[in-house]
Amino acid sequence: MIRALLLTALLAALGAIAWTLLTRAPQIAVLDAVGMPMAGREGAWMVALTLRNDGPPDRLLGVPGGDVGMLSGLTAPGKPLIVPGGDEAQLAMDGVHAMLLSREPAGALVPLPLLFEKAGEITTRVRLLDETAMDHGAMPGVEADPAPTVTLSVPDEIDADGFTIEVETTDILFREMPEGTAHISGEGHAHLYLNGLKLGRVYAATMGIGALSPGEYVLSVALNTHDHRPYLSGGAPVVATLEFTVP
Repeated sequence: MIRALLLTALLAALGAIAWTLLTRAPQIAVLDAVGMPMAGREGAWMVALTLRNDGPPDRLLGVPGGDVGMLSGLTAPGKPLIVPGGDEAQLAMDGVHAMLLSREPAGALVPLPLLFEKAGEITTRVRLLDETAMDHGAMPGVEADPAPTVTLSVPDEIDADGFTIEVETTDILFREMPEGTAHISGEGHAHLYLNGLKLGRVYAATMGIGALSPGEYVLSVALNTHDHRPYLSGGAPVVATLEFTVP
C-alpha cells in the first residue's frame, strides 16, 4: 500500500515537472534563415527568416548584445514588433529584417540570437548566400493604366484571439505564381505588414491574423507584381494603411 502511494506521488511529481518544462519551452520556431551580402558594406549581411509562433503573441525585442547584428528596416514609430499567436511573421528584405555582422564566407552557417519578450533568447543559424540582397524598396516600380487600387478593413470589434481582415482591390488579379515568374500586367499579389513586420503575401480578398497583445497597431498592405516590384500610381507605391486597437 505504501509503495503504491509512493509510486503514485512520484508519477504525479514527474508529470508536474514535465508539464512545467513543456509550458516553459520556447513556442517560437525560427525557420529558413538566410543572409545575403549587402552591397557596399563588407561583412554585413541582410537576413531574412520566418518566425512561427505556436504560443501566445510575443514581442520581438531585437538582437541581444548588438555586436553580431541588429534589427533594421521601416517600423511604425513607437509600435512594438508583435509576432501574432498561432501565426507566422517574417523578417524580410521589404520590411523589418535583421542585419548580421560576420566575416565568414558565403556558404557558412553563422549563429544569430534573437530576443523575445516571452520566449527569451533564441539562437538560429543563418546560411550565408553569395547573391546580393535584393532591396525591394529600391526596385523600380511599375506604372499601370489603369492603376490598381487597394483598401483595407478590419472588424468593428477586434478579437484579441485572432480576426480576419478584408483586402479590396480594383484592376489587379491576385494569382499565386511560382517564384521567378515575370511580370504580367494587371496581375500580382500584396504584401501585408503589422507595425512594419511582414506577415506574408496576400493572394485573396481576406486574410486571417493570429492573436495579438492589447495595444495600438498599424496595418499596411502594398500591391506588388509577380516579380515583387511595387505597383505605382502617379509615381507612388499603391499602399493602404489603417490603425486599430486591440483592447
